[in-house]
Amino acid sequence: MSQTETRNAPVPDWGFTVGEGGVPSVIEEMQTVPRETPQYIRKVKITNDFFIETGNKPISYIELVKELIPRLGLKDSSVRKTISELLEKGNIIKDKNSLYSLKEEDYNRFKS
Repeated sequence: MSQTETRNAPVPDWGFTVGEGGVPSVIEEMQTVPRETPQYIRKVKITNDFFIETGNKPISYIELVKELIPRLGLKDSSVRKTISELLEKGNIIKDKNSLYSLKEEDYNRFKS
């Protein structure tokens, strides 16, 4: 159901299954699988490519921001948000010295 059919009133997430005899039944707890946007996937790929080019050498936050600004084509604040998101979702890691890199297993998987 789209919001235009409800006069733009927000519609809570809901779902149903089709049971025996084709009778639908409402699912009480809706489980959604978050999908990554094409923009996010692009940012991950560009960041992975950067670390692969540099041999996954750990880099400071300031240097990472400087490197990603032209590569991502974003402003400083947007790149900082992107780094935070990549870190939160586990695409990059921050070590005890506050240096950023790919996880070793990801680097080994992507470099070939």
